[in-house]
Amino acid sequence: MKNRFIKALCLCLAALTLFSACTSGKTPGKTTTTASTTVSTTLPSNNDPIYPDSTPITSGLEGQSVAVGQSVTVNCPAPKETTFFLTTNAAEISSNEYDESTKTCKVTVKGSIPGDAMLVGVSPDGEVCSAYVGVYAPAAEGEEIVRSGDCTYVPSSDNSPAAETVEKAFDKNPSTKWLVNESTASVIIDFAERKAYPINKYSVTSANDEPPRDPAAWTLYGSNDGKSWVELDKQSSVSFSSRREALEFTFVNNKAFSQYKFDITANNGAEKLQLADLTLYEVGAKGVQKYNGTTEVKSNATL
Repeated sequence: MKNRFIKALCLCLAALTLFSACTSGKTPGKTTTTASTTVSTTLPSNNDPIYPDSTPITSGLEGQSVAVGQSVTVNCPAPKETTFFLTTNAAEISSNEYDESTKTCKVTVKGSIPGDAMLVGVSPDGEVCSAYVGVYAPAAEGEEIVRSGDCTYVPSSDNSPAAETVEKAFDKNPSTKWLVNESTASVIIDFAERKAYPINKYSVTSANDEPPRDPAAWTLYGSNDGKSWVELDKQSSVSFSSRREALEFTFVNNKAFSQYKFDITANNGAEKLQLADLTLYEVGAKGVQKYNGTTEVKSNATL
């Protein structure tokens, strides 16, 4: 038992060292830290969450994203006696329930301030499981935040002219366009640094010419792993009345996804497809107040 405890202690210290290195931008192995050290990081001015891009220690669970003041449940296949802690004060553990039928700990984590943390569980046998939790400042009631600007855009086809690639659909310039030499296409919008947001509105802008090339039917999906996609909104028989016209679409979605896929399944009959702009928004829900709190993230793990 003593050896198992020492092993678990070493793994936790390794996790804290790796986490501190990732959030500070330093290379693991070149940073000296202890469990009692306070780690601070300055977050971007827009309070976006930051995820450390590294490999969990033993078993990595799916990362979660949660808004300040809201909660998310992380399912951890682990013994009932497993002890859980968070590596920073960006979030706090509000409950831990054990599901006997699935042998799973259901750990509920509540967002405290914008930032990131790693949820670590240590079993009595010294096994370690971990999951990243990103906390973001949500859009306030009535506020619209464009979330599709700082992303990676992955088209289903590279069959586009050099001056009319997929990036043109996200430059907020209706005079440029994304042109595909095919009648259908899709694009995956992948948020930078593994961020995730609950998109609930988007707009599509027609290009400068050739109405038959306009998208006429599409589906918007969300995903957190790039494999399992959740359908969020579906449109068909869409018609633009003029050139460079922006049509807006809203839908109900409270889940934050790290990737969104806009899949155009039909145009208006042309051999090519084009659109000027595609913009994703997070619109604040009723009752959500604007976040004006601290952006300082500190280590709160003690061993």
